[in-house]
Amino acid sequence: MAPPFRFVPYDELGAAPNVIVDGSANAHTTLTLSHWPRSGTPLEYRDDLSAQIAFRFLDHPRGYEPAEIVSNNHFDEDGLVSVFALVDPDAAHARRELLIDIASAGDLEVWTSRTALRIALTINAIAEDSDYGAGGALYREMLPRVVELCEHIDRFRAIWETPDAHTEAGLTALADGTVTIDERPDLDLAVVTLPETWATGVASRFDVSIDRALTNDALYPRTQCLRVLRSVGAAHRLSYRYESWVQLRSRRPKPRVELAPLAEILTQLESQAAIWRSHPIDRTTPEMWVVDSTLDGPHVRAVVEEYLARAAPAWTPYD
Repeated sequence: MAPPFRFVPYDELGAAPNVIVDGSANAHTTLTLSHWPRSGTPLEYRDDLSAQIAFRFLDHPRGYEPAEIVSNNHFDEDGLVSVFALVDPDAAHARRELLIDIASAGDLEVWTSRTALRIALTINAIAEDSDYGAGGALYREMLPRVVELCEHIDRFRAIWETPDAHTEAGLTALADGTVTIDERPDLDLAVVTLPETWATGVASRFDVSIDRALTNDALYPRTQCLRVLRSVGAAHRLSYRYESWVQLRSRRPKPRVELAPLAEILTQLESQAAIWRSHPIDRTTPEMWVVDSTLDGPHVRAVVEEYLARAAPAWTPYD
């Protein structure tokens, strides 16, 4: 079994041999344990989450010598769990299922236990509001708090209570049919329709835009489709989920297609000055959106489905 590793911030690694989790290697990395595109992670360790990859490594550690250091080039929940697994493997093994669920809730916005979701919400909020600056300082602050978060999440209620309530509003709306999901598995597309009255009320309550009224962590556990089209009033948004950017092991998603040509098609169909905008397709979660459309949801859906059915693959994370 590999000994516990020591965490060193990415920008302080120098020439030291190191293991990188959840990010990209540097010139002195002896082993990468990451689900990132073309990460070089050995096939025997690959999995959907970097946290799962880290635990796979702990089960059968090899290929890391002579490294005694672990690091990551960014901070997030999956990265924190992955680093924690290597610096405190005994504590991590005792909480393996929960820690993987936390990583999933943070990275993929898919979760099994509400406790894991609340821990992920807390970690995210602390990171967003912190004065710790770079990721290395955040790791030093958060690594000693992982066990407390796992064992006593109610101590952090003041942090997670509001975003958790926002998620609950979405879960309730999905459960009672207020918000509907219609799937096209052949296109890897979920079409989500939000009533404008409901969305306006939730957006006002939680101070978000109307097309953000339904949280991802309410929606994503309900569908496996990695292309998601939301329509609410005059706002429409087509999103690629994060799973389409990483090297999923449990399944092989369809390659991404470019969104810019689709945005141009929809802009030309608008009867007034509405402009559809889009992100580059190699971003982690690229989107295409409009907020003042003259097109209704069914019209947008028809155009999107026709385009996805014929568009050529443009990007994939796989080697």
